[in-house]
Amino acid sequence: MNRNRIRKAQAKKLTAAALAVLMSAQLCATPITAQAANTTDSDKDKDNTESQKEESKTVGKDETVYVKTDASGNTKDITVSDWLKNTDGTSSIQDASDLTDITNVKGDETYAQEDNGDMLWTSDGSDIYYQGKSNGQLPVDVKITYYLDGQEIAPENLAGKSGKVKIRFDYTNNSKKTVKINGKDEEIYTPFLMASAMILPGDNFKNVEVSNGKVISDGSNNIVVGIALPGLEDSLKLDELDLGDRDEIPDYVEVTADATDFKLEMTATVASCGNLDDLGFSDVDSLDDLKDALDELADASQKLVDGSGDLLDGVKELKDGWSDFRDGVNKLDDGAGDLKDGASTLKDGVDAYTSGADTLGTNVQAYVTGAKNLVNGVNDYTTGASDLESGIKTFIGSINEKLGTVGGVAGQLKTEGTEKMLTDAAELPDGSAKVAGGVTQLNADLNKLHESAVKIAQAAGGKGTTQTPGTQVDLSGARQAASDASAANDSAVTQLQSIQASLSAVQDQLNGLTVTDEEGNEIQVADGQAASISEQIASISGAIDSIQAASGSTDSAVSQMDAAEDAANAAAQAQQGAGTASLADQLDALADGIGAAAKATSETSALGAGSTSVAKGVSDLYAGIGALDSNISTFQTTLAAMTSEDSELAKGEAELLKGASDLTSNNAALTAGGKELSDKGDLLSAGSVQLSGTSGKLKKGASDLSDGAGKLKDGTKELRDAGGDLTDGIDELEDGAQELADGMKEFDEDGIQELTGKESDLENVMDRLDALRDADREYQTFTRLADGVKGKVSFFIESDPVKNED
Repeated sequence: MNRNRIRKAQAKKLTAAALAVLMSAQLCATPITAQAANTTDSDKDKDNTESQKEESKTVGKDETVYVKTDASGNTKDITVSDWLKNTDGTSSIQDASDLTDITNVKGDETYAQEDNGDMLWTSDGSDIYYQGKSNGQLPVDVKITYYLDGQEIAPENLAGKSGKVKIRFDYTNNSKKTVKINGKDEEIYTPFLMASAMILPGDNFKNVEVSNGKVISDGSNNIVVGIALPGLEDSLKLDELDLGDRDEIPDYVEVTADATDFKLEMTATVASCGNLDDLGFSDVDSLDDLKDALDELADASQKLVDGSGDLLDGVKELKDGWSDFRDGVNKLDDGAGDLKDGASTLKDGVDAYTSGADTLGTNVQAYVTGAKNLVNGVNDYTTGASDLESGIKTFIGSINEKLGTVGGVAGQLKTEGTEKMLTDAAELPDGSAKVAGGVTQLNADLNKLHESAVKIAQAAGGKGTTQTPGTQVDLSGARQAASDASAANDSAVTQLQSIQASLSAVQDQLNGLTVTDEEGNEIQVADGQAASISEQIASISGAIDSIQAASGSTDSAVSQMDAAEDAANAAAQAQQGAGTASLADQLDALADGIGAAAKATSETSALGAGSTSVAKGVSDLYAGIGALDSNISTFQTTLAAMTSEDSELAKGEAELLKGASDLTSNNAALTAGGKELSDKGDLLSAGSVQLSGTSGKLKKGASDLSDGAGKLKDGTKELRDAGGDLTDGIDELEDGAQELADGMKEFDEDGIQELTGKESDLENVMDRLDALRDADREYQTFTRLADGVKGKVSFFIESDPVKNED
């Protein structure tokens, strides 16, 4: 960067100098010669500025060498102009020169040639301006080469041509000296700064370019200036430092342009020395400063190497940490997804819960109402259970009473009924006269007996389960209440059922008794038939009386059987006994006999003709009475078994009484439980109202949670996606940090450390710079200087034009 600034400063200075030289050369070249031939006192320098006076205090001899060359740069003439500065205003000035044809160009002062070749000018306190000729070798030669369309061409042949033109200036530094550098002899060239310039008319030249220089256009002309430092690259030997790619110090100038009718008026080249301090080469005061700077650079480079290594380690730790973090982010995203699903499920569950809570509230109210109804039902149940227990006791007493009545009737039938029937049967022939009236009454009684028989037949044949409505309701209610109260009441129910079975067996046996009575009526029917026999009218009348007596007994038995039937039906369901079929048959036969008796009554007038039938009827009557007697005996035996203490009926009664007692024993617990159930129902109702009241808040909270979980899931997904990009970025950062660490290490090892390791080489460069500055300061004149006089010299080289002669 410093080198670029130096080059820019050089370019500006040299461009300005070259332009000034070029302008002055074109404007003042001819008057110089004229002044040499026409020197007068009025031509003394009256235009010296303060700066010139200031400069004259340090420089005693200012020399300008004017060189004329041909178009290719070959020297044709050298004119040297010297300015002797009389800074102290002395009357004489000591000078030395090897010029010929010396002429005072600004006055009439003369000089005297001394033996040693020096000159002593009589100045009378004034400066001396003179010039002379020289044929010495120039310190710098200029070679100008011309090319047309890539081919070298002689300048005289280029004039008037058109095409791609290139003009190249090559400079040869002829001024050098040998010095000791690090103990070795080294050649150091005088650092001449060369600036070549030319003016190319815009009508003839387009697309003008220059290397190591600048093109300035004023609209009509292209002013081209290029600079070079011939020999400086060799003096410094920078190629030995192995500094890598760098711009070489230019030692040529090249101009290119598209030419039409080529013509070039002239080229002007300025060569000067004593410029290194102006170009900044004095800024580096010592090698120690450079070494310190290199040490600081090395330390900084090592810190950069360490820092880049730490950066790489940090990036690796970041990568490892990020890997764990990204795993956490992925788990977080998965968890957020689960949370979102769970929140959604929770929301659905809360919705269902709140709906259920509302439904629960409604159902709780219904439950409370039902519980109160249950309490009322329990109260009714306990009352009914007590009533049932009382009814059972009354019912059992009624059964026992009816059984006693049935036993009495059976005995009466056995002792009174059958014997009287037999007696009356013997008197049958005498009862003819009473047939008519007896038949009429018998018919009415038979109708009643028939109705009772039908009822008994129905009870025996198809209505074994018939009970009175009141009994059925009470027993059903007892079962229900017992079932609802507790399992302990099941025993009472079982016992009640056992009692019912026992009562059914009693009913069967009562049914058997009824059959026997009806068989007795069969006898009466047979007797009625015998009344038709005219030959035994009187006997039929007696028989009819006996039948009527038996009918009365039968009516009494029927009434007793009705009461027994009602009691049996109230106690339990009637069961079909073993004699049901026989009973039905006997009832049918009895019915037939009753019908026949009725018919016989209506046919009293024909009884005389049926004596034979009477005899048969009497025989049948005796047979029927015998069967009746046998059945009554069987009934009495069965009834005795039923009424004994060990009978099933007695056991059933005991169990029924115990079950009724057990059934009522739980009444107090049921009543207390019902009251507690009612009280708890009120609390449950209040709780359900409170629960239903919080449903809205719960639903809103669940909805907010679900929405928040959804947003969280979206955020974690974005974080997860961004994590992939960040992972790629961390990978790239790691690669970059690795490259930086490697690059810094390489830069430090191959660059900074190598540079600091070349301190000896740099020392050589510094020595060469010192030698260059010495050479720059030492070259003060093209001719000679008197002792103690400091000089300054510059060269102006002008080439011949390249153009067609008019």
